[in-house]
Amino acid sequence: MDQCGKSITVTPEILLRDMWNLELHKNPDFVEDTADQAKQEMKMENTLKKLQKEWAEVDFGFDSHRGTEVMLMKMADDKFEMLEEHQVQVQNMFASRFLSTFETEVVSWQKTLANISEVSTLLSEVQRSWVFLENLFIFS
Repeated sequence: MDQCGKSITVTPEILLRDMWNLELHKNPDFVEDTADQAKQEMKMENTLKKLQKEWAEVDFGFDSHRGTEVMLMKMADDKFEMLEEHQVQVQNMFASRFLSTFETEVVSWQKTLANISEVSTLLSEVQRSWVFLENLFIFS
Protein backbone atom coordinates (compact mmCIF):
# COMPACT_ATOMS: atom_id res chain seq x y z
CA MET A 1 0.00 0.00 0.00
CA ASP A 2 3.03 2.25 -0.18
CA GLN A 3 1.88 3.36 -3.64
CA CYS A 4 -1.11 5.23 -2.22
CA GLY A 5 0.56 6.43 0.97
CA LYS A 6 -1.71 4.35 3.22
CA SER A 7 -1.08 1.43 5.48
CA ILE A 8 -3.45 -1.31 6.58
CA THR A 9 -3.24 -4.77 8.02
CA VAL A 10 -5.66 -7.17 6.38
CA THR A 11 -7.50 -9.24 8.98
CA PRO A 12 -10.82 -11.10 9.01
CA GLU A 13 -12.28 -8.15 10.94
CA ILE A 14 -11.59 -5.59 8.19
CA LEU A 15 -14.66 -3.62 7.14
CA LEU A 16 -15.65 -2.02 3.88
CA ARG A 17 -15.39 1.34 5.67
CA ASP A 18 -11.70 0.63 6.32
CA MET A 19 -11.15 0.00 2.63
CA TRP A 20 -13.03 3.18 1.71
CA ASN A 21 -10.91 5.20 4.16
CA LEU A 22 -7.82 4.09 2.25
CA GLU A 23 -9.14 6.15 -0.67
CA LEU A 24 -8.11 3.50 -3.14
CA HIS A 25 -10.52 4.98 -5.68
CA LYS A 26 -8.01 7.80 -6.07
CA ASN A 27 -5.41 5.31 -7.36
CA PRO A 28 -7.30 3.13 -9.84
CA ASP A 29 -4.16 2.09 -11.76
CA PHE A 30 -2.49 0.79 -8.60
CA VAL A 31 -5.64 -1.08 -7.56
CA GLU A 32 -6.01 -2.57 -11.04
CA ASP A 33 -2.37 -3.70 -11.11
CA THR A 34 -2.68 -5.26 -7.66
CA ALA A 35 -5.91 -7.05 -8.59
CA ASP A 36 -4.34 -8.31 -11.83
CA GLN A 37 -1.29 -9.58 -9.96
CA ALA A 38 -3.49 -11.37 -7.42
CA LYS A 39 -5.53 -12.95 -10.24
CA GLN A 40 -2.44 -14.14 -12.10
CA GLU A 41 -0.83 -15.49 -8.93
CA MET A 42 -4.03 -17.36 -8.08
CA LYS A 43 -4.06 -18.85 -11.58
CA MET A 44 -0.46 -20.03 -11.17
CA GLU A 45 -1.20 -21.39 -7.70
CA ASN A 46 -4.21 -23.34 -9.02
CA THR A 47 -2.13 -24.77 -11.87
CA LEU A 48 0.55 -25.89 -9.43
CA LYS A 49 -2.09 -27.54 -7.22
CA LYS A 50 -3.47 -29.32 -10.29
CA LEU A 51 0.00 -30.58 -11.15
CA GLN A 52 0.46 -31.86 -7.61
CA LYS A 53 -2.86 -33.69 -7.75
CA GLU A 54 -2.30 -35.20 -11.21
CA TRP A 55 1.29 -36.29 -10.67
CA ALA A 56 1.17 -37.49 -7.05
CA GLU A 57 1.39 -40.95 -8.57
CA VAL A 58 2.53 -41.98 -12.01
CA ASP A 59 0.77 -45.15 -13.09
CA PHE A 60 2.21 -47.36 -15.77
CA GLY A 61 0.17 -50.05 -17.48
CA PHE A 62 1.36 -53.53 -18.34
CA ASP A 63 0.57 -55.37 -21.57
CA SER A 64 1.40 -58.96 -22.31
CA HIS A 65 3.94 -59.29 -25.10
CA ARG A 66 2.49 -61.48 -27.86
CA GLY A 67 0.48 -63.54 -25.41
CA THR A 68 3.56 -64.56 -23.42
CA GLU A 69 4.29 -64.07 -19.74
CA VAL A 70 6.57 -61.15 -20.62
CA MET A 71 4.97 -57.87 -19.63
CA LEU A 72 5.77 -54.57 -21.35
CA MET A 73 5.35 -51.42 -19.31
CA LYS A 74 3.73 -48.33 -20.81
CA MET A 75 2.28 -44.98 -19.75
CA ALA A 76 -1.30 -44.47 -20.95
CA ASP A 77 -1.56 -42.28 -24.07
CA ASP A 78 -3.90 -39.80 -22.39
CA LYS A 79 -1.50 -39.48 -19.44
CA PHE A 80 1.41 -38.87 -21.84
CA GLU A 81 -0.59 -36.16 -23.66
CA MET A 82 -1.41 -34.58 -20.29
CA LEU A 83 2.31 -34.69 -19.45
CA GLU A 84 3.15 -32.73 -22.60
CA GLU A 85 0.33 -30.25 -21.89
CA HIS A 86 1.56 -29.72 -18.33
CA GLN A 87 5.12 -29.19 -19.55
CA VAL A 88 3.85 -26.41 -21.82
CA GLN A 89 1.90 -24.86 -18.94
CA VAL A 90 5.00 -24.88 -16.71
CA GLN A 91 7.08 -23.40 -19.53
CA ASN A 92 4.51 -20.64 -19.95
CA MET A 93 4.82 -19.81 -16.26
CA PHE A 94 8.44 -18.84 -16.89
CA ALA A 95 7.21 -16.09 -19.21
CA SER A 96 4.99 -14.63 -16.50
CA ARG A 97 6.11 -11.49 -14.73
CA PHE A 98 4.64 -13.00 -11.55
CA LEU A 99 6.99 -16.00 -11.54
CA SER A 100 9.05 -14.80 -8.57
CA THR A 101 6.35 -15.81 -6.07
CA PHE A 102 6.41 -19.44 -7.23
CA GLU A 103 9.80 -19.71 -8.91
CA THR A 104 11.18 -22.52 -6.73
CA GLU A 105 8.06 -24.62 -7.15
CA VAL A 106 7.85 -23.98 -10.91
CA VAL A 107 11.50 -24.96 -11.42
CA SER A 108 10.89 -28.11 -9.38
CA TRP A 109 7.88 -29.02 -11.53
CA GLN A 110 9.83 -28.36 -14.71
CA LYS A 111 12.48 -30.85 -13.59
CA THR A 112 9.94 -33.38 -12.33
CA LEU A 113 7.90 -33.39 -15.53
CA ALA A 114 11.06 -33.57 -17.64
CA ASN A 115 12.20 -36.58 -15.60
CA ILE A 116 8.86 -38.34 -16.04
CA SER A 117 9.00 -37.69 -19.78
CA GLU A 118 12.58 -38.90 -20.07
CA VAL A 119 11.94 -42.08 -18.07
CA SER A 120 8.86 -42.87 -20.14
CA THR A 121 10.73 -42.26 -23.41
CA LEU A 122 13.74 -44.34 -22.34
CA LEU A 123 11.47 -47.13 -21.18
CA SER A 124 9.76 -47.21 -24.58
CA GLU A 125 13.10 -47.22 -26.42
CA VAL A 126 14.52 -50.05 -24.31
CA GLN A 127 11.40 -52.16 -24.77
CA ARG A 128 11.30 -51.45 -28.51
CA SER A 129 14.93 -52.56 -28.80
CA TRP A 130 14.24 -55.66 -26.72
CA VAL A 131 11.27 -56.64 -28.93
CA PHE A 132 13.42 -56.20 -32.05
CA LEU A 133 16.35 -58.15 -30.62
CA GLU A 134 14.10 -60.88 -29.27
CA ASN A 135 13.01 -61.68 -32.82
CA LEU A 136 16.61 -61.87 -33.98
CA PHE A 137 17.69 -64.28 -31.24
CA ILE A 138 14.60 -66.51 -31.14
CA PHE A 139 14.17 -66.97 -34.88
CA SER A 140 17.84 -67.25 -35.84
